[in-house]
Amino acid sequence: MKMKVLRLRKEETNYFAWLDPFDYLDRLSLPHYFALAGLEKTGKEDVPTALLVASMSGNNLVIEWLCVDPDKRQQGYGSAMVQELFSIAKRGGIGQVSLRVREEDEMTALWENAADFFGGMFFDREEELPGELRAELFPLSGSAYFQEAGENVKRLKAGEEIRPIRECKAAVLKEAIHTLWNKEEAFRLYEIACNPGEYDKELSMALLRKDRICGLILFHSTENACYPAFFYAESDADKKMLLRAALDAAADQLEGDTEIRFISDTPEHTKLAETIFDTKKINTRCYVV
Repeated sequence: MKMKVLRLRKEETNYFAWLDPFDYLDRLSLPHYFALAGLEKTGKEDVPTALLVASMSGNNLVIEWLCVDPDKRQQGYGSAMVQELFSIAKRGGIGQVSLRVREEDEMTALWENAADFFGGMFFDREEELPGELRAELFPLSGSAYFQEAGENVKRLKAGEEIRPIRECKAAVLKEAIHTLWNKEEAFRLYEIACNPGEYDKELSMALLRKDRICGLILFHSTENACYPAFFYAESDADKKMLLRAALDAAADQLEGDTEIRFISDTPEHTKLAETIFDTKKINTRCYVV
């Protein structure tokens, strides 16, 4: 086996699309995702052979997707990809590497095809992880929960307004993000306090009272989904108004099959998302090294 493993750049993803049938590479637009590319040396060419997509969460690296060219399997390519991820974890002082498996058929296929590789060679125990929740945008915006919120948006008091973050002063927005980020009640889907410029400026909304930002909902976007990254408001009514404003903006700008996806790292986040979006968590398991 002659393969080198490199960090995949976004402009190179088209070469690996055939190893990514579920569009995990779209998530490279999110700040906590990255991909490793396996290239086999064939003559004078480097041929795409393997792909690994991972996410970073606190003290954990999670393998979200791993695929090897079917003609190259059982030859150590997958092992080399995982070993490189372990090296990245070690260099970064990250104490845990996990493998996320969402569906029962994925679990069955994993143990049929690579039981020794994952179960024996790398991962020694199984844990349940908070998972991903998905909801289609348009049915969601028509629910009774959000219809009520729409009426509240129409009745904002004097000195109150909700506006896209592109309309907020950069310095004010940056200060608000860092201030609200530390609120105990804040809904932080990623433990990354990103700069304002890294969020979707049209979907992300700020609630202002007398020019003070007192509520925020911040989104990251990919081609086919939008991901809430941070959410804070002082009351349930404010939360509903912010969510409704963001949904209205999304309905105006995004395609009908766009999904809102929550990638939750804690049971508390999962419970809140299940309540708001009336959807259940995708079955998620984690094999931990």
